[in-house]
Amino acid sequence: RAEPPVLAPIDSVAECQSFRDAVRLGWELRRIQNMTRSSLAERIGAYASHVSDYMCPDDQKARRNLPADLIDDFEWVVGNRAVTQYLLYKAGIELKLTVMEEIIARGAA
Repeated sequence: RAEPPVLAPIDSVAECQSFRDAVRLGWELRRIQNMTRSSLAERIGAYASHVSDYMCPDDQKARRNLPADLIDDFEWVVGNRAVTQYLLYKAGIELKLTVMEEIIARGAA
């Protein structure tokens, strides 16, 4: 059984300029450093060529993005929540707090 994903460094997530940057950050911070992209593709149920597009640094419009329905599987495999943290950051949730602290703070307001 895999360990649950951990939070990525807040500073690194805040530096992401795009969703694809967040995916690449998650991959860079992967728990198993010798994991290949092909292995990742197999574990999340994606084609290896699609995973190569997710990680490609050129960000051409023709490149595929990690589908929303694979984000959780991706994060469990790489072992961090960089993509979810980026999406929360873009939604305006303060990264200095944990997600639960943010929910509690909004409920008290």
